[in-house]
Amino acid sequence: MSTLCRVVLSIAIGTLVCTWAASVPAQEGDSSASVRRVRGIIQKDETWSGTVIVTDDLTIDGAKVTILPGTIVEFADRRKRHGPTLTVGGWNKGFRGYLEILSEPDRPVVFRTRAGSQPGRLVVNVRGETTSASFHSKNPREKPPPPKKTPGRVVWEHVRFEGLGEVESKQVMKKQILVARPAITFKVAGGAHTLSLTHCTFDRSTRVKISAADGSRISLLDNLFTNETERVALEIAGVRGQPPPDLALVSRNRFSCAISLESISVQLTDNILIGPYVAVAVNALPKSDVRITGNYVHNTSMNDDGRYALNCEYAGAVIENNIFRGGSTCVLNGSRLMTGNVMIGAPRLEVEITLPTIKTPTNGASSKNNPRTPRTVLRSSKTHRLVAALPSGSLFERNLLLGPAHSLLAPQPRLVPRDGEDRTPHHKQATILRNNLLDGFGASNRGIHLGSAGRRAQPIGIHGNVFLRINSVVLVEDDGNGATIEFGVNAAAPPPARVIHRVGSKDAADGPGLTIVEKDVASFYLVGIPPERVPDFDADIQSGKLTTGTLRNRLFESYRPREGSPLIVKHNGAKSTLGPGTGNRE
Repeated sequence: MSTLCRVVLSIAIGTLVCTWAASVPAQEGDSSASVRRVRGIIQKDETWSGTVIVTDDLTIDGAKVTILPGTIVEFADRRKRHGPTLTVGGWNKGFRGYLEILSEPDRPVVFRTRAGSQPGRLVVNVRGETTSASFHSKNPREKPPPPKKTPGRVVWEHVRFEGLGEVESKQVMKKQILVARPAITFKVAGGAHTLSLTHCTFDRSTRVKISAADGSRISLLDNLFTNETERVALEIAGVRGQPPPDLALVSRNRFSCAISLESISVQLTDNILIGPYVAVAVNALPKSDVRITGNYVHNTSMNDDGRYALNCEYAGAVIENNIFRGGSTCVLNGSRLMTGNVMIGAPRLEVEITLPTIKTPTNGASSKNNPRTPRTVLRSSKTHRLVAALPSGSLFERNLLLGPAHSLLAPQPRLVPRDGEDRTPHHKQATILRNNLLDGFGASNRGIHLGSAGRRAQPIGIHGNVFLRINSVVLVEDDGNGATIEFGVNAAAPPPARVIHRVGSKDAADGPGLTIVEKDVASFYLVGIPPERVPDFDADIQSGKLTTGTLRNRLFESYRPREGSPLIVKHNGAKSTLGPGTGNRE
């Protein structure tokens, strides 16, 4: 039986616009047996329902497309090297288009790539309306009022995106590298526009990229990112040369890959990131407002290849009440204010080392004349540092650092300043390490590692900290820089092999005011301490049995001093507690 088709042809800007409505079998999962195919340019308002198949590049220009609940939009083009792109509007001011998605929790709108087709993608330009009021005047000199500008709004809820974006291999400098095209690109500039994504799912797709400027407002709440094709799930960045966006809110989302935040003010709160590629990477402009609070970030990779849970290259960020776990370095760069956080190292990382193997001579000849063949071995390592660097003038207070790691805390400043604030007199201010607890679990070489070759010296204050099961409390590599260290009252248990180990300095003094309360670990605490191998909390966090705040408080409570503990000391006639105390600091 022949298929009956109705074909509507129109010519617009030299482009053929085709719309088919055909009675063809629907793919499994289609909500309707009627399938509509679209491509080209849409210049009149439309409403989509049922199943809509994008067979080639499609642009919404000067029109509004409304998608009804339960609609499935499929990208299905097998001929081209790249899959189809659905573009909403344009980057210039006169090129506008609008996409309204009326999705519902039990009838979501789904964007997906059809099996066997090249992955599709979306490019959404968020634009507002400019309207001119009617003007009538008998006075020829009277000017008409300026046109009224209404900011644009893109508010999407309960939308699913499946299998969008693609990763291709390109040759750069004789090396093959993987280059990803974003699954969805949002361009939010030209006004104080609004972009809000809530309860959306991004499954088996590449990154969601948001370029924002001009006071635009970005909000991502309760979304799920289960990416498998790229290592970055979300990228939000300002636009170079344009005014920055307003504060972006990224809260209560779940990620299986990394987040990249660049040149924006952002509030990153209560997110869950679990997976071998998860990380939070932040860089911002001077005087930005960056707050990273209440997040659970667990890089589950067991490869010693330089991965991390957090890299904050903006010194002015506020980082508090988070849990960071795993990676070769748990926190690669911290900020000037870090308080109430938990850092947990990863034991038994796998590192590949290629060693030369000399063949044993069989005829009595010297082994020097025998060729060497490479031999790859796997060795067990552990997290290098829980915190690898802090900016000068930092306050690092009431944090838990749980090993194992080669060094738990290394507060030396960065070799190269990353933002304008680092060039101010902050480097002359002391970095204060106060009321932290560092537990090496008997598998950490040193608690605090100060100074290294090539880094400028900075004043350091070490007060009220507790060091547990660590071989050397403080390792100092002056390297001729003459770092100034001020010690207060600190505690260590069991008594360490070395309290202060100075390298490269003739001055072997421990510093003014140093007091170490050396006791048994058992005499410090009422509740007890976690086992040497910290349990895996991921399943409880993902299922909702545990929240990040509850887990953090539980870990802090494990180190709460009991009554009469030597951690409760008198100082200037008043009682004070060494270490971070309890974890209820929300």
